Amino acid sequence: MYELIIAGTPRSGTYFTSDLLTQAGIICNHEAFYGLAGYGVMRWKATAEASWLALPMLERERDRGVKIIHIVRNPLKTVSSLKNRKFLEDDQFKKNWYTFYVNNYLPLEHIKGLDRYLYFWIFWNLNIHAWAQGTVKLEWIAEDPDMMLKRLGVKEGGKYDISPKNNDKNVPQLTMKDLEGCEYKDKFLETARKFGYELE
Repeated sequence: MYELIIAGTPRSGTYFTSDLLTQAGIICNHEAFYGLAGYGVMRWKATAEASWLALPMLERERDRGVKIIHIVRNPLKTVSSLKNRKFLEDDQFKKNWYTFYVNNYLPLEHIKGLDRYLYFWIFWNLNIHAWAQGTVKLEWIAEDPDMMLKRLGVKEGGKYDISPKNNDKNVPQLTMKDLEGCEYKDKFLETARKFGYELE
């Protein structure tokens, strides 16, 4: 059905990438086929989808010849956003469909505190990266949308009304000091460097 899938963690920019592609003439859904019915953005005649929920199906999709692109965003900002939304807190495992979905694929209840978020970020990104033909950064949309489209394999050269801002700026943001004592700190920083982010 699709020719292109863009996948990353939640809060990594799949919505904005979907919007950019659609404005560039590549109709792209957001969490429609890979998502909770009624909550995604379904566009008629879409040939692409951006969704963090696609990870479990990426091997099958790549075997079908679908191009897979991995999207990343500043790791501390991504984890901060997830933490501020209590995405992986204990009380979410039984009442939040998305958290239940994650825990069913990647059991996390045995990992506590901030380490749970770090481990999730590491695992989700590395496993998407393993199936992807390329990686893009959310930050590129604001810096150079034409370059972003080029890296997505799409013809660039237009005007785009895209502003990848979110409502995180007025909420607490994690710092390197918050990672002190975390079991997965070193692996988190190593993985961040792999994707071009120097956090120290």
